[in-house]
Amino acid sequence: MYQPPYTVEEREFLQDVFDTALNCGIRYWAKYQRKTPYHSLLVSREDPGELLTLDLKAIARGVAWVMSPAGTKGLNSELWGTIAHSIVARESYNIDAEGADVIVQAALFGEVIYG
Repeated sequence: MYQPPYTVEEREFLQDVFDTALNCGIRYWAKYQRKTPYHSLLVSREDPGELLTLDLKAIARGVAWVMSPAGTKGLNSELWGTIAHSIVARESYNIDAEGADVIVQAALFGEVIYG
């Protein structure tokens, strides 16, 4: 699921999740600066720590985590159901700030820490 090279549909889905996270999902805990290429950021937590790269490959890792047993156990069933349905259907419009935040945290930390 969502392995490079991405199909056009997969790339659009990952870009939409990235944009949602950047515009409203991760602002309450992350500091970030843009990198090149366009869909790439360096992210750090509010507390001092390492800089982590958030890009489409990272978003794909977060998507894989949500669909894994860890994601199933780590999220409330309603939120997991909404995100999982969106992933399978490749319908990013159902992933709101909370869903994008979960995907990014899973991508960067391997779990949901905030929220």
